[in-house]
Amino acid sequence: MPCYLYSYHGHGTWMPDRRHGYVHRMRGLQPFDPSMAKAYRAQQREGAVLFEREHQLLIVRIARGADAFIDAIVHAVATEPTHAHVLISWKHDRDWKSMRTSVRSAITRALNEQFGKRSWFSDSPSRKRVHDIEHFDYLMLEYLPKHSGVQWFREADVKAARRRAAK
Repeated sequence: MPCYLYSYHGHGTWMPDRRHGYVHRMRGLQPFDPSMAKAYRAQQREGAVLFEREHQLLIVRIARGADAFIDAIVHAVATEPTHAHVLISWKHDRDWKSMRTSVRSAITRALNEQFGKRSWFSDSPSRKRVHDIEHFDYLMLEYLPKHSGVQWFREADVKAARRRAAK
């Protein structure tokens, strides 16, 4: 059963002048680069997106409901002003890229309807494959709960992760 953590970054928020670097869609993680950030900003047609609480609530609600439409299990959603994470798994043959796109499209449609049309997310959301139960538990119990925005966790998954951690 494929399981992924998708990260949807707000348009224009994770620029090359971030202290921790940035992710280039072809070359992966890149170091801090103020000159590249200047070039990126010169090409931007819209300002950066920062997700306010109202945006985050909508993102969580739509991501949670996406599972029924794409035959998947959404295990958790966690947000920050700059990005949102969706932890999701499925049992069918659909590939990770198609699943990631479906979730993003649903969120984008809802944001456009409620707040007006614009570029909400960066071009290429990141993804991390969850390879084992230890990684899943880490995401559920440690990584995602540290996010400062609106969060939602599938209760059965949290309970199972806590049982495994107690052993």
